[in-house]
Amino acid sequence: MLQKAGMLIVILSAVMVGACSRQAWYEGGKESARQTCYRKADNEAVQRCLEEINRLPYEEYQKEREALQQAPGTPP
Repeated sequence: MLQKAGMLIVILSAVMVGACSRQAWYEGGKESARQTCYRKADNEAVQRCLEEINRLPYEEYQKEREALQQAPGTPP
């Protein structure tokens, strides 16, 4: 019984770490894109670029991603 509880804790921890890692990759990609925005020539271009990057928070991105994965005819 104790072994099963320990295994469950390990599995849940792995799932949680995996979710955190996906979010970290997402945020890291956004930060890289932000740095690219700051290299733009004028302030208007910088602002438009930043608005585009910041329009989709991770939670919404994840929902869209899950919906696409569950759509019929979508490869795994």
